[in-house]
Amino acid sequence: MKKKAAVLGLALALVVLLYSAQASQPLRIEDRAWNMTLLLNGEGNVLACGPDLAEIYPDTEVLALSCQAKDGQLRLARTDSSETNTGVYRQTDRTQAGRLYEVEVKDLGWGYGSCSFTNPKTGETAPTLVLTFPRDYTLYFTGTKP
Repeated sequence: MKKKAAVLGLALALVVLLYSAQASQPLRIEDRAWNMTLLLNGEGNVLACGPDLAEIYPDTEVLALSCQAKDGQLRLARTDSSETNTGVYRQTDRTQAGRLYEVEVKDLGWGYGSCSFTNPKTGETAPTLVLTFPRDYTLYFTGTKP
């Protein structure tokens, strides 16, 4: 009986260890479907916001933009039209907090990406993707499970 309990306890410990190791993996760009929350110009001014922030930024354009990433391919698409930009990405670094990427998107050029969990003012943890195209634009996205 003690052997069965020891084996069961060891199996349970192994399951908990594997789950916690998986849960502690940094967020990947491929792990979520991304919806834009903010679009800023090179000076940091808000040019557009996602539909969820329209009340907070009443004088800016509302832009429904999604981002999908898979196997090194990046796709930015307006959800309210058929307008799409495609590009490529490559992971350049990984830390406990998240992952860094190099990106290149048609009509936007070359830039950087950062993918991690952030703590907005609400206090909850949110999956966040930031794409920065130096001197031109920075796009902020919030992720949802696909």
